[in-house]
Amino acid sequence: EVRYALLVVPVLAIAGGALVDRLMAAAPRATATAFVAFLLIAAAVVVRLDTLLLRPDTRILAKAAVERSVPAGTGIATTVREVRLIPTRESLEFQAALDPASLRSFDRALLASPGASWPDPRYNLLNLHFVAPEKLSADPVVFLRERGMRVVVVQYWNLDDLTPVAERIRSSTALVARFANLPGGMSRDFLGNDLESIWDVFSAERLGPVVEVRKLE
Repeated sequence: EVRYALLVVPVLAIAGGALVDRLMAAAPRATATAFVAFLLIAAAVVVRLDTLLLRPDTRILAKAAVERSVPAGTGIATTVREVRLIPTRESLEFQAALDPASLRSFDRALLASPGASWPDPRYNLLNLHFVAPEKLSADPVVFLRERGMRVVVVQYWNLDDLTPVAERIRSSTALVARFANLPGGMSRDFLGNDLESIWDVFSAERLGPVVEVRKLE
């Protein structure tokens, strides 16, 4: 985790300052040139990240695509945590009965408010990200079919991150659309710990994980 490195940042800063001081004494022009180049690269990365932050990320794009193309009331299972589709009251009450611990504050606020005040469109939604796997049947695909689910929205950074439930569902559904932040259908977590090269920032089209909209036959 990046935060664990914060403890050594003051030591690195002091050591870096001492090194620059010595280099400036030995070769002032070359050191100044290298320092300015470093600052320019860092500034370019910051500007690029700020530009990406201003664009809709992959989860926003996937949500908009679903709301644009999937009729209200359709059965949708999702593993997306941060960007929510709106459930019908019946589907949210089913999730509450299935696994009460899976409800978030947003869900509880919806249940406590009049149905007429809920945003549209609303779907027969099941958020699998929060539902404990043991609450589902032995075969989650059969469970979703029995619940009338027709669309699945799967989120991941790397395929290895998928839970066994999400992997089983993903392997049993047909891809309709994929949203990623890098060309080739891949995503890097530029705000987390998945930055292999700073140059990837300049290849990115937006931020966010891979989000796939899939059809359950």
